[in-house]
Amino acid sequence: KTGLIKDMTLAQVKELKVSTDVEPNGIYRVPTLVEVLDLMRTTDMMVNIELKNSICFPLLFLPFFYMPLLKLF
Repeated sequence: KTGLIKDMTLAQVKELKVSTDVEPNGIYRVPTLVEVLDLMRTTDMMVNIELKNSICFPLLFLPFFYMPLLKLF
């Protein structure tokens, strides 16, 4: 499937296969934020989360949506 992520369901995003210029034959899955945070919990590395603004979900409301999730980690 191709198209904008914002137009896909989570199930469709999880089915995507992503490759990179560095490893064009490598296939990677797109993780959710919870999956990334759970993985990072076992390391001493930090995660920098950049929130993007959109018409569907204005930046003003993003902190209220994500802060309870981030407090779990």
